[in-house]
Amino acid sequence: MNDKNEFIDFIVNTLPSLDVVSLTTANNLRVVLNRVKGYIPVNIPYTSWDINSIVDVFAKTENISESAAVGYKTRFRSALSKFDSYKNGNLSKLSKLPKNKVANSANLATQALNKHATFALPIPLREGLILNIGNLPLDLTEDEAEKITRIIKSYAVIKN
Repeated sequence: MNDKNEFIDFIVNTLPSLDVVSLTTANNLRVVLNRVKGYIPVNIPYTSWDINSIVDVFAKTENISESAAVGYKTRFRSALSKFDSYKNGNLSKLSKLPKNKVANSANLATQALNKHATFALPIPLREGLILNIGNLPLDLTEDEAEKITRIIKSYAVIKN
């Protein structure tokens, strides 16, 4: 298995089951990975991936704002750091959840198995302002995303 596929498998399948991050964090990392995975090189070791270049090409191709790209880079960097710790047997570097969070995480993981699992999406909107959109379905379709976009656009203020 190449590093790209192993990384994807780790973020999608292994990380959520380790109880070292919250389900929300695991979902946020998975969402970013699902968006940028087509831009991750296959034949280059993960230790040589250039996160900035990968996300910059993704952002330009997908017409993603600069502030959103910053969030993608942060999450991608976090995911890659967790993967590196895992690969090198340094699970102690991964922050453990407090005991009460572990039980809660297990309950949330069970909920995630049903078809109505959701995640929260923090979006850096502008300096000092992060928009949090909650209850987005893990299986959000493009049509649903477009619907959300149209609704949000209807609230935009026209600047002169």
